[in-house]
Amino acid sequence: MKKVLAGVLVLMMVFAFVGCGSDESDEPEKKTSFAVGETAEVDGAKFTVTDVQYSQGDDWDKPADGMEYVIVNISIENGSDEDLDYTLLDWQMINSQGQEESISFTIIDSDTNLGSGTLKPGGTKSGTLVFEEPKDDESLKLTYYSNVLIDDEPEFEVVIK
Repeated sequence: MKKVLAGVLVLMMVFAFVGCGSDESDEPEKKTSFAVGETAEVDGAKFTVTDVQYSQGDDWDKPADGMEYVIVNISIENGSDEDLDYTLLDWQMINSQGQEESISFTIIDSDTNLGSGTLKPGGTKSGTLVFEEPKDDESLKLTYYSNVLIDDEPEFEVVIK
């Protein structure tokens, strides 16, 4: 009887150890860093930074001394079956000094600004975001939050330079 009981205990321990195995799944790790021109997908929504330009402003609107405007062209396509709310406030820029900043409110892109709204399934929207960053900064990353008010981490980043 002791041998049977010992055998049962050994089997229970083996099953317990197998159950405590790795939680790794067979799913590939989700890509979270993209380059300009690459498309990031979040729940069926596709986001692409199509172009980046730098500006010293114009006669009416100039960045602060030592700064420049970084104008990012974004394209959004709603490939999901649900409405997609978008807003320029869900985007942030991280510079080489580790500062994560919101968009700049400027008239530089008043006719192309991404704005805010809702895309129906299959809908598309293109527009610009403007950030005021240190001139000739060597490292800029655009980050996207599905909801900047409640998300702690961005869904993805786009390496601008």
